[in-house]
Amino acid sequence: MTSVWDELAGILEEQLSVQHALLELGARKAELVAGAQVRDLELLLYTEEALLAQSQRLEDARLQLQEGLDVGDDRSTLRRLAAQASPPARDRLEILARELGLAVARLSDQTRANRELLQQALAIVNYQLSLLSGSGWRPQLDCRT
Repeated sequence: MTSVWDELAGILEEQLSVQHALLELGARKAELVAGAQVRDLELLLYTEEALLAQSQRLEDARLQLQEGLDVGDDRSTLRRLAAQASPPARDRLEILARELGLAVARLSDQTRANRELLQQALAIVNYQLSLLSGSGWRPQLDCRT
């Protein structure tokens, strides 16, 4: 019979797997945006949407499981939660919490970089449209990134 801590670790492992998949998609997204590969980007976005939905389901399952642990605040950090587990489970949970935190931080950085790349691509498209329409609009490009 699996313990609640093992179930929690299983959810965290799945969450970590989803975060790694999102990181891979984020890197591919940057390539597609830079290469103006719109159709491939559209397909990637469908995959990303499915992964984000899976991530939300896993987070909901984690919170529901955490409620059953009677550990107080359901918004407790994973590290504080892991500290309440028995030693073998604690070590596994602490490692997963650390890895998940690192993956989320990397994903946040990657998302920020992709957003900037998309904003620059949009500025270029708007500039090209202004040339075609004769409006004389000039893009605000930040070429430092």
